[in-house]
Amino acid sequence: MSLDISKERGTPLERQKFTWKEIAGEPYSKLDDDAFTRVRQILMHGVEQEACRFKHFAARFNPDLRLPLARVRRVEHLQASMVNWLMPGDQSPLETTIGFEQVAIEVTAHVAAVEPDPYMAQVYRFGLLEDFDHLYRYAALMDRLCGKDANNILQSYTDVMPGRPTSVEHRAPEDDLRRHYEKTQAAPLTKIHAALITGSEWQTRDYYLTIGPTFADPVARQLYAEIAAIEEQHVTQYEALSDPSETWLEKWLLQEATEVYAYWSCYSQEQNPRIKQIWERFLSYELGHLRLVRELMEEVEKRDPAELLPGEFPDPLSFRSHREFVRQTLAEEVLLRARGFDIVPPDLEPGLARLPRAAQRQRLAVGAGGRGLPLEAGHRAHRSTRARGRVRLAGPGGGGPMSKNDRPTDIGINRTGIALSPLDGPRMTEGATATAPSSAGSARDAAVLRFRYACESGEIGHMPPPLSLRGVTGAALELLKGHKGNVLLDKLGERLAFERTGVRLYDGLILKLEASGSWSGGPTLEDLVAFRADEARHFEWMVEAMTALGADATAMTPSADLTAVESVGVLQVISDPRTGLAQALHAQQIAELADVAGWDLLAALAESLGHGELAAQCRLALAQENLHAASVARWLKAHAETAAHGELARAS
Repeated sequence: MSLDISKERGTPLERQKFTWKEIAGEPYSKLDDDAFTRVRQILMHGVEQEACRFKHFAARFNPDLRLPLARVRRVEHLQASMVNWLMPGDQSPLETTIGFEQVAIEVTAHVAAVEPDPYMAQVYRFGLLEDFDHLYRYAALMDRLCGKDANNILQSYTDVMPGRPTSVEHRAPEDDLRRHYEKTQAAPLTKIHAALITGSEWQTRDYYLTIGPTFADPVARQLYAEIAAIEEQHVTQYEALSDPSETWLEKWLLQEATEVYAYWSCYSQEQNPRIKQIWERFLSYELGHLRLVRELMEEVEKRDPAELLPGEFPDPLSFRSHREFVRQTLAEEVLLRARGFDIVPPDLEPGLARLPRAAQRQRLAVGAGGRGLPLEAGHRAHRSTRARGRVRLAGPGGGGPMSKNDRPTDIGINRTGIALSPLDGPRMTEGATATAPSSAGSARDAAVLRFRYACESGEIGHMPPPLSLRGVTGAALELLKGHKGNVLLDKLGERLAFERTGVRLYDGLILKLEASGSWSGGPTLEDLVAFRADEARHFEWMVEAMTALGADATAMTPSADLTAVESVGVLQVISDPRTGLAQALHAQQIAELADVAGWDLLAALAESLGHGELAAQCRLALAQENLHAASVARWLKAHAETAAHGELARAS
């Protein structure tokens, strides 16, 4: 399949129109769509963001080009929005992060494998191994923070293995710069690769800077801050590959060619028919933009754009697993380091350790304080060590003075109420009541819009196909036939995911207790450790039950996906270092009540389908979860009564 960009004219700019409904259209399915649909969506948003960013920079230095730049940029902003809105609401920021790193690995691996310039190819391989380690660490965060499996996003296309350690990626700026290609000698594909990867990395940097502070967990916040810093270095590295002597129109022409190439690659390989139509439409739009810039170059610079562009594009980007290429690169080049413009073996790289201490401070803007972030990746298949093992920390344990976090009812400085602003408050109210709404519409109109979306949208996702029916008993096999079997497996998957997350919730509660102690009538360390063990045991029961029924216990079922979204607020409260044990238990109470209802439903469902042994096991889990819920309620009541009577120890 080839694309002759000299003959394709595309959609004229004046015919490139959008509606808000299609911009905020139906997203892809996190469960049903192939992982590379997500890869393409993330990549193309980055490409469009880079296109808009470039046109803003160009407008600042080229007054005569401002109008055509603004016209094209307006369309590309709307393209970026429509592509970005393909991301589904049930995909968490951490899951999206896993997707970002999969883009960085698979797309960069393809570029490195086909790049005609050996120096450029090595630069891409060098950055690839750093993104590989970022994926490893984010996968570890996903497991340790919320008990989820990164492979639900990766779909086994991309390995989760250590790459070049992030701790050695913090380089001096002079070691991040690279030699640029020569515009008169470099192949068009070399120029396109540089623009493509620069846009992708810049998007990643911006996303991590935006999403990192929204996490409550301090390890997550530090990890996003650290990797965002490395992504800034990657932007520096990749943008340095472009020849700075190219004119603004040359760079604009190459940017449009990059977009054409990327959309053509997406269109040629997309499996989702609806999204394939979007790639085809935007390919035609970009061909129209390319035609406009070609005409500008002929008019302004009196040059033939064909001198800069390929007659036909080479093969499209390959959206597939590059596992073997990445593993070979990892084995051969993980020890390489950057020294000036070059990528060199460690014996040729003096290293910071050999520099005088004053020079070390000059070459690094930030240090690790002698320690790295404690993250080690794993897989939930190894559940015996990860579901049950935990680290004991020194602390007050079951008693001792309460920390300040357990006295939120003390009077402090809270500025949220309007009564605290006796002068500005009334004026604000007066202004709000004296003006009319700036846009038409009512609550009914909003409800009608939501109703239409509800009627027209597809499902969040579906059940995965059975892994194997071999070894499943005849009675169980009969019960699994048809829809009723899928309902049971869906609910088993829900409980499995909920219990796995429950282990991590109790990890957080234990840490709170060890940090600040308990209160009279509150939980002991032994209580929380025992409840954590119950959650881990329930998780293992669900793994065994699903496996016995021929299902893949590592797959995310629709109900498992929903329960992950429902648990986000609870995780945020418990992982926040500013909350105390009582506040964390208040969030845990929500989880325990949902857990009781879930086990009650599953026990009844299993019994109605003739799974007596499974139903009995569910009732045992239900009894234990009832104990958890009652205990949490009792602990919270004791805390409230103790606090109300002023009997909590004052913070030291």
